[in-house]
Amino acid sequence: MQLNSAAFGTLWFLLWTLFSFFAHYFARNTIQSDSSPAVNEQWLTVLLLTVVQLGVGFIVLKIFLLLNLSSVSNYDNISDKDSLPSPNVNEPCKPSMYLAHAAATLATNASIAFVNTGSAFTIKSFEPITTAVLTSMLLGSRLETHVVVALPLVVTGALGFVWQSTLQSTATFGLGMAFISNLLFGVRNINLKLLQRDAPSMTSKLQLLQAASITSVLVLLAVVFILMFVTSTYISHFDIFSSVISGLFHVIYTIISTCLILKYTSVVGHATANLLKRILVAAIFYMIGRSAASTSNWLMGALMLVGLAIYICPKIFPFNGSNASLSLLIVISLVGVLVSTVSPLNSSLSALKPTGFQMSPTHHQPLDLKGIINDRKREAYSVDSIEAVDLVKSYENPKKANLRSIQAKDTITLIKEAYRIHEEVFTHILGKYKKAVLVNVFQWFNKGDHLITIGQRRILQRMGIQLIYHCFYPGRDCNFNSINKNDPELVVLIQGAGYIGHPSHEYVTTITVESFPNNRVMVFPISVCHPIAPCTEIQQFADIFSKHKDVHIVLRDRYSYDLAEQYFTSAHNYLAPDSAFAVGSIRMNIVPVYDIIWLKRDDWESQNDEMPQFPAGVTVQVTDWSDKWMEQTSENFWEDHQLRTMTGISFLARAKVVVSDRLHAHIMSQLMGKLNVAINSQTKKQEHYYMTWEQSVNTSVLVNNNAEALTEALRLLKAYNQSVTLV
Repeated sequence: MQLNSAAFGTLWFLLWTLFSFFAHYFARNTIQSDSSPAVNEQWLTVLLLTVVQLGVGFIVLKIFLLLNLSSVSNYDNISDKDSLPSPNVNEPCKPSMYLAHAAATLATNASIAFVNTGSAFTIKSFEPITTAVLTSMLLGSRLETHVVVALPLVVTGALGFVWQSTLQSTATFGLGMAFISNLLFGVRNINLKLLQRDAPSMTSKLQLLQAASITSVLVLLAVVFILMFVTSTYISHFDIFSSVISGLFHVIYTIISTCLILKYTSVVGHATANLLKRILVAAIFYMIGRSAASTSNWLMGALMLVGLAIYICPKIFPFNGSNASLSLLIVISLVGVLVSTVSPLNSSLSALKPTGFQMSPTHHQPLDLKGIINDRKREAYSVDSIEAVDLVKSYENPKKANLRSIQAKDTITLIKEAYRIHEEVFTHILGKYKKAVLVNVFQWFNKGDHLITIGQRRILQRMGIQLIYHCFYPGRDCNFNSINKNDPELVVLIQGAGYIGHPSHEYVTTITVESFPNNRVMVFPISVCHPIAPCTEIQQFADIFSKHKDVHIVLRDRYSYDLAEQYFTSAHNYLAPDSAFAVGSIRMNIVPVYDIIWLKRDDWESQNDEMPQFPAGVTVQVTDWSDKWMEQTSENFWEDHQLRTMTGISFLARAKVVVSDRLHAHIMSQLMGKLNVAINSQTKKQEHYYMTWEQSVNTSVLVNNNAEALTEALRLLKAYNQSVTLV
């Protein structure tokens, strides 16, 4: 009988954890949308989500009680009755309990609006300790020794685990809201304890609590409805589906917690399991979405787990009946949590949001071809000594910015190095700014340009910069009249796509520089094409830049940087990898169905080289981005870029080997860790980029024509079939 109790208790605990994760996963999807809302719109989303969660919970509980299902919460079969509240305690499944924690739910939702969910839940994991401290302060109870010891370890470790040197004020605010939610839930728990002590004498206070809760929710609803009328356009984009699903999971995991978990463990065991549940939810969020953490972050995470173990262990030893299994699970899990989060897992959960795909610098391991791909000599691109490379910042000596990258043997190292360079360069240029205008955004069939836009957005997100306005290539629709050009926190950004020197970009560059004479102007990583027709206007761009006192141009290859230094003498010039690398590594769980996908451009950059004859037995698809079947669009700005990029990535993922004369087909392949052949185009930007950053990477080969491309593709295909399993 005890074995069955332990088994069911463990099952309900796992379901409790799973439903808790999904509740906050869908809440995160509702709040952290693919748009860049203003702060007031973020708060509106938080308010709406909270109301939906509370409303769904109230309705479900009413149905729950009307169907007389509350019988699941009778405690006849619980062996440890002494640890339960007195028989006069009010039923924990009453709607008033959920109305009472509305403010805490609001704070939780606010926390995940301003900081990543894993970090928010790391802070929320020590809510039980917060409750213990508040109980001591408000009720005069004495803190037990193990709580006093655990408290500083947990708080210091949690803050150290989530802290990053680049943490912005919005993220700090999000962590603060997570802590406030701990305090609010602690106050709620204390009130419940007071009600449990003497239910009859607390009737008036219970009524007051219910009245205050209902009044708070009504006021909250009034504020939301007012905001709905004020910002009706935004409301139409509110993700009602995710918010309702979040509400359903929210009430289900609460019912499991208060009505079912207590059947199989004591109240003390329940509190312990609740703490473990929070740690596991935080760990899952880190596994599916966090970028690489530093060694100090992991050490502080270990310190936090030590503190939590100290807090938990006195509660669970000695083992007691059916509680033994759950206690053992807790101890084992605490040991494994840190190990599991050090190696983040790609999760198929990203498929739950149709437009999502997993991106992070550490998602999969580099390919090891063990010499199958021969090293090539690059005599034309000699580099300086790499001595003291670690001592020089990328923005201080751009000519040495690539000295680590050219030694990278695998794509993961390449991506991590790109991340480091981006952080150095963009922190130097954009560190003091909070708002941005982005011009010359490409909105067409080219999936590479959309990948660039997503990368640029990731850079701005990491910097804590809010995008307040954007306009599209070629700039004819740009209207800067409503923008406060005297705002010292405003920076103006030009999309890093196309070429400096091409006449089609001259107009948008001119109006941007002229419209913002007192604001810093930065060009995201871009190439310079000269003197290849039609790229013949480099001097015109030099004249445009010379009329502005604060222009910063980031070049994505050494050839372009050297031209910039020659022509753009009044500007600050930098060298950094393409913005697409800010996306991080991309994990696609797609089994290749083609041996080779050949993405062949058909515009002015193409060499118009004749296609070779493919050998029998090799499955090949030849196409370009412009094929309409690859189009998937949305009216939402960020959503549209994500959809278009996703279709391109999904398309290339179906190949064992990718061949292309499009630079970003090559970059997409690198981000996926997929074998690929890069063919030079008319402007040689593939060669310029490849030789600047990727000389030693073992997943790709650079060639000059289609015949060479087929030879190398067949060799890579043989390597794939012989010894490579793509992760």
